[in-house]
Amino acid sequence: MKKTANKCSICNSKNLLLEEENENIQAPFGSIVAVKKRKYICSDCGFSFYPDQYLSEREKALEISKKDSIPAILDNLKENGYNMSVIERSLDLPARTISRWKSKRDGNAMGLGLLRIINTYPWIIDVAQHKFDPIYSCAMLVQNTAKEMLDFTLKINSNFASSTTTWHSAEVRFVAEVSLWC
Repeated sequence: MKKTANKCSICNSKNLLLEEENENIQAPFGSIVAVKKRKYICSDCGFSFYPDQYLSEREKALEISKKDSIPAILDNLKENGYNMSVIERSLDLPARTISRWKSKRDGNAMGLGLLRIINTYPWIIDVAQHKFDPIYSCAMLVQNTAKEMLDFTLKINSNFASSTTTWHSAEVRFVAEVSLWC
């Protein structure tokens, strides 16, 4: 810790300590951006605060990570067989919208949110192609939930083969059959 010459905004004491540590900032699906985390602590009253410089550096790092997430998400979707023009048509987006987001790394907040949802639940594109039909949507939700549960079950069973508690794939198959009821 280092002493600083700033004043505490609560008690006006100049007896402040500066704590510094590295912090990694990452937006969902974005790159990790390192910043120096700085926090002042008043030795007299215990009040702690972050300097404006740290807050602006943190915000800039988050923006960099968000911009990096756009091509990362789109590359992931492409690697998994999703065509950008099909996604645009399914969601009624203007042609080449996704390409512009990728090349400029400048999707707005709504576009970035949409990309995150699609990356997390890629089957939503299939739902969109079926005009968001409620019955089809329900079936896809249950089917993909069952698939995720089965994948999770297999992972748990392989990681904890000696465990006395195991998940059985028959339970997961039951959930998959429920999708027929939607």
